Amino acid sequence: MKPKLVILKVVLTILCIIILIISFTSVFPAMTGDINIEIPSEEEIEWDVQDNDLFLRGDIWVNNSGYYSMEDINIDIEIVGFNRTLFSETKYVSSVERGENKKIELELQTSLDDFTDDELNQLIFEEVEFDVLSDMTARYPFSILGFELDYESIVEWEGLVKTFEYNEDDIELTSNEEGAVVSLPYTVETSRFFSGSSIIELQLYDSDKEEQYSSTELEIPLGVYESDTADFHIDETLVEELIFNSQELVMISQISFSDFNLEFEQEEVYFWESPVEEIDFKYDEARVTYSAGETTLYLPYQVNTPGLSGEAIVDIDMWDGDMNNRYSSDGHTITLGTNYHDELSFSIDEEDTEKFITTSQLLLFDINIYLIDDDISFNTQEIYEWGAPLNDLEIENIRYDPITETASATFSFTNDSPRRLEMELDITIYDEDDVEIGSEFVSYRDNQDYIVNSGEEFIDIIEAEVDDVPSYALVTFTDDVTDMQFEKRVEAD
Repeated sequence: MKPKLVILKVVLTILCIIILIISFTSVFPAMTGDINIEIPSEEEIEWDVQDNDLFLRGDIWVNNSGYYSMEDINIDIEIVGFNRTLFSETKYVSSVERGENKKIELELQTSLDDFTDDELNQLIFEEVEFDVLSDMTARYPFSILGFELDYESIVEWEGLVKTFEYNEDDIELTSNEEGAVVSLPYTVETSRFFSGSSIIELQLYDSDKEEQYSSTELEIPLGVYESDTADFHIDETLVEELIFNSQELVMISQISFSDFNLEFEQEEVYFWESPVEEIDFKYDEARVTYSAGETTLYLPYQVNTPGLSGEAIVDIDMWDGDMNNRYSSDGHTITLGTNYHDELSFSIDEEDTEKFITTSQLLLFDINIYLIDDDISFNTQEIYEWGAPLNDLEIENIRYDPITETASATFSFTNDSPRRLEMELDITIYDEDDVEIGSEFVSYRDNQDYIVNSGEEFIDIIEAEVDDVPSYALVTFTDDVTDMQFEKRVEAD
């Protein structure tokens, strides 16, 4: 073999060996992890929102523990969430020397406008996993060899508002000067990634969202755990509806943030259980009685308060329908937490007695209730159409017949009360000297016509023998069903 060919063959062999050594010493560190990139961990990532953009910041480290310097390094970073790429950026590094661990600052940005409402809702309230994909390409000096490394990891977004819960089971109702306060306990835990505060505007509506009961605003610092109450001030005119009516309430939460432009609205429905399940005044069972010269109207009632404890004071004024004349009043202290039954009694003076017995009318019951343990006062009014037992009572003047020596008169009325009357009439006739000159007694026991059912009209002529010319008569009406008694003076013609 010619010497030149031998030398060339030796040189080529040496070059091949050198290339193999370089290749091995280049690839082996990458295979063993001596050449790698470190992407920021969850704890090292800084999230930020400015104006309408979401930022992710962190440091990437390129570690070259290999045998040679790396050049022309390109690092592609892609963050995937909601089934699409949210952030994407390429970082170029001219070189990383042998034995160097080089820091590369990373800032990724995306617009919040690119998120749907549902995705924004998840960003605010839920934990979301993001896939972090990174790809690094680099070359060794003189471009002898290049290589590519891929990395993948997962970063969890913990949500701006990690926990936002209302505890409707512990909701409370208390009174104040303007009406009442509904206190709804809540718990909020917000993201440690952010500073500033979250502003939550709350509106409380009825189930149809046609009537707004109240509104309030909460300002909650970000990065903390907080437990407190949202207090809704209820106008006095609406307290009655909450006291008596169990219903669905709609809570609309408008959430914004003090340090960045992000807003979201949330709607939730809660069931409000009224503290007073039932308060029922049994007007159809009301009755008027007469005893020892006093007339009393009795009104049975029922109060059912299974969700309360303690006692309540109930004060009721009975007025005419225009509230021009207060007839009477009564008050009771009742036990709460039970289905309580009792009856109110309203004493009626002599002047008003005739009106109650002979004139159907509207009655207004002005009811003040004070729940002692809860320190809640509220007022409600009920109007009832009172049906008089002797409505439109008319008695003609007494007619005297000297031939038969009798006195007579026609009387009529309509029984507007809800129950039948078992009537008795006791008539005593007097002359001008107030001397009794005759009498007559009529009873339902002897005359079935004097049993007058509810809604029936009644008319009759009463005739009595007299010893002289009559001047007037005292007619006493008695009802054996209610013990009602009413006396009326009737003049003679």
